[in-house]
Amino acid sequence: RFVGSALENAGNTVAHAAEGKVDLAQFDLILLDDVLEAADSTAILERLAEAKMAGKTLVVASGLRVEQTMSMLQLGAKDVVLKPYTIGGLADILG
Repeated sequence: RFVGSALENAGNTVAHAAEGKVDLAQFDLILLDDVLEAADSTAILERLAEAKMAGKTLVVASGLRVEQTMSMLQLGAKDVVLKPYTIGGLADILG
């Protein structure tokens, strides 16, 4: 939620899709945490790839192995950012 607030303060529109009930097609970027309580981030990324939306997905990860990172990139993720990260570093990646 901290990242969402920082992105909103920078002038972006942010929606929290914890329940998966947001039309993601309307957004330019999707931030996907690799650790989710009620879902599998790889399965979500696979569904996004099927919907041709993986390319606008930035995965935020906490200690992925190289194989997991490569798998997410092969599924089409825009990039994988390791935690901890700074808002400035995230802004640099977002361009």
